[in-house]
Amino acid sequence: MCHRGTSCDVCKRCWTGGWVRQHTADLYGYNGHVSVDPVVIFKILLLGYLYNVNSIRELMRQLDDRLSFRWFIGYDLDEAIPDHSVISKARRRFGPELAELLEYQDVEVWFCDESGVLGDPRPRQRWMRRGEKGRVPFSGQHLRSNVVGAVNPKTGEFFSLMVNRMDGDMFQVFLDQLALETAGRNLTLVLDNATWHHRKSLQ
Repeated sequence: MCHRGTSCDVCKRCWTGGWVRQHTADLYGYNGHVSVDPVVIFKILLLGYLYNVNSIRELMRQLDDRLSFRWFIGYDLDEAIPDHSVISKARRRFGPELAELLEYQDVEVWFCDESGVLGDPRPRQRWMRRGEKGRVPFSGQHLRSNVVGAVNPKTGEFFSLMVNRMDGDMFQVFLDQLALETAGRNLTLVLDNATWHHRKSLQ
């Protein structure tokens, strides 16, 4: 998903995945054991593709260990993940077809991050005359600005907001504005492990 060598794990969905169910409907029966949701299977395979995990067994091991992966596919902490054989069979069964459909479907992968910019960094070194004590003036104000943005690396499209703080409420504002800017399009938003990304009320 986010090839930084760090834990850039969690995705916030801006797409429904309904087209996956539509194009796999004829592959599922109406009796027998309850099947794994094809959207879940697709998301698991998407994680493997974006994180460059080719082994299904290894992918499922990471899925079982990483909370961010569970959150992405919509599974609770105590919910049993699908068996690796289910994912392997699904990939052989309709993986190539879904990959081809993905090229034609308007599904966009965006990467999102936040940053704080300080206007009053702490002084570390300063030129002074030998023997004199240095003084650093301070206005009493803390100068800081926060920015949150998302980019589609495939197209170069970019969207950002300047905000006075960064928390769950502000991130929800960003998601709302991004949804307005990309109305009618299917987005997958890739996030890091910031605490506000885990907020359950996010939509």
